[in-house]
Amino acid sequence: MIDSVNKNGPYMVLSDYFALMHARPGQGVKKLGMSLLVLKHETDLRGKPVKIFLVLAATDNQSHLESLQQIMGIFMDDGSYRSILTGNRPAIVNLFDGLEK
Repeated sequence: MIDSVNKNGPYMVLSDYFALMHARPGQGVKKLGMSLLVLKHETDLRGKPVKIFLVLAATDNQSHLESLQQIMGIFMDDGSYRSILTGNRPAIVNLFDGLEK
């Protein structure tokens, strides 16, 4: 991911303060996984300020799409996005708790 950003720029920054980090599907990935990192203070990702990193590990080009769609639904809701951006852990856990596994 670092090499990709260094080579191609901050294309993983999808909106204000939000980056969807990922590598090519299958490169060392044994099962689908996602991780969320919310920083108290923004960091510079090649000229783009980021506080929220959603990291995706995918085994192939298809199996992660349904899970990613559910998660992006949360991020696209303004109220939910603000809760995540403020780093309110109980609110964040509550937002993701109802998702299908």
